[in-house]
Amino acid sequence: MTLEQMFESFIREKQYLDNRSPRTVKHYRAAFKTYRRFVAGEEVTQDSINSFVVEARRAGMSAGCLNSYIRGFNSFLDWLHEQELTPTHLRCRRLKQEQKVGRAFTEDELRRLLDYKPQSFGERRAHALTLALIDTGARVDEFLSLTRENVNFESLTIKVKGKGSKERIVPMSIELRRVLVRYLKTHDHALVFPARNGAKFDYQNSYRDFTNLQKRLGIMPIGFHALRRTFAKSYLRHGGNLLYLKAVLGHVRLETTEKYVEVEGVALQETHARTSPLARLK
Repeated sequence: MTLEQMFESFIREKQYLDNRSPRTVKHYRAAFKTYRRFVAGEEVTQDSINSFVVEARRAGMSAGCLNSYIRGFNSFLDWLHEQELTPTHLRCRRLKQEQKVGRAFTEDELRRLLDYKPQSFGERRAHALTLALIDTGARVDEFLSLTRENVNFESLTIKVKGKGSKERIVPMSIELRRVLVRYLKTHDHALVFPARNGAKFDYQNSYRDFTNLQKRLGIMPIGFHALRRTFAKSYLRHGGNLLYLKAVLGHVRLETTEKYVEVEGVALQETHARTSPLARLK
C-alpha cells in the first residue's frame, strides 16, 4: 500500500468514524500535500519528517504556517502508529515561534458595529452573525450550522454543536435576542444564517462578507477569531471567571482558554484599585 493509499484510509476513518468536519479534513489534506511537496519517499521515518521541516523552512515557510501543517500531519502519524504501520510512534516537533498578542475589537469599533444599519439580505446576515459571535463567543462554524429550533428566545440560550460534534448551551443577551428576532423576519429558512437558497452558507463567503462589513465601517479587517477573543476579554474583565469562560467557549483544556486572553495593564490597575488593602482601609 502506497503512502497516498494509507492517507486516504486515514481520511475515510476521520470522516466516517470520527466525524471530523469538512474543514478539518481539508486541513489534513493540505498538511499531507505540503509534506509531499518536500518528501517523495514512500517510507515515513524520523529522518523524512525532519527533512520535511528543514526543506519547508529553507523554502521560506514561516514557523507559524509550518506549525499549522505539522499539527495536521501529526494526526496522520498518530493514525499510522495506531494501525501499526510504523515501527515507532513518530512525531513532528513543532517549532518555537513568537507569541503575538491577538487583537480584539475596541470599544469604538464595537459601537460602530452596533450602530450599523444594514440594507441588503447579505449585509443583514453578516451584521447579525457578527453581533451573535461577539455576544456569545461561539465559533463561526457553530453558527453557520445553527438552526432556528436551537435558539431559545425565552431562556436566552442557544444550543450549538462544537468540535467533535459535542453540543453545549451558550447564553445570549436580551440585546442579541432583539437582533436575532428582527433578523429572522428577513427569511423563512431553517438555518439561522443560510445562503439565499436556504442551504448552508460556506465559511469563505461568510469571511468575505465579514471583511467587507469591517471595511464599510472603517475598521482594519481582522479575522473571526477576533470576535471570540473580544468576547473572552470582556467576559473576564467584567466579572466572569476562567472556568465558566472555558465552558462557554467549549474548550477541553483550561490552557486553551488562557491563550485567548492576555492580562492588560489597564485591567490590572483597575483590579488592584479595588483589591488593594491600603485602598480599602483608607
